[in-house]
Amino acid sequence: MSDDAERPLSLRQVDQARADLYAIHDEFDFIKAQIARLPTRKDLARVIGLPLLPVATPPPSGLPETPPSESPP
Repeated sequence: MSDDAERPLSLRQVDQARADLYAIHDEFDFIKAQIARLPTRKDLARVIGLPLLPVATPPPSGLPETPPSESPP
């Protein structure tokens, strides 16, 4: 074994490691919050599908449908 593995850490090294760990934890929380704000597949489908909705749905039952144009014989 190496001599470094058997030597205990100094209080300064422990304090630095703790500060680094807290900084990583804060960055991780920030990244989780950013990911939570990303739109889901459902949100994207709703946004993409809304402009197509009037074209894809039949007219309401109270409105007459437009007659098909007649072609000349």
